[in-house]
Amino acid sequence: MKKEQYRTDISDFDFEVLSQSVCKEEVEKLKDHRPTTIFAASRIPGIRPTTLIFLHQHVRKNSSLRQAKVVNESSSDLNGL
Repeated sequence: MKKEQYRTDISDFDFEVLSQSVCKEEVEKLKDHRPTTIFAASRIPGIRPTTLIFLHQHVRKNSSLRQAKVVNESSSDLNGL
């Protein structure tokens, strides 16, 4: 992973989303520790690299959806002018 990806803010991330891709123990560790970045999550004992990849993918997907929503809302506001 690139350095910028390790700094991604995950403080408000719902780790239950990972429960279909990651074992329950890892989800519980993430929920207990509440890491604020992917780097912090990587420092938790027992968290596998594949879990970090799933975490990054979900965070990136959610941020893309949020950005698309903001763009759509902005364009609809402009259409009303």
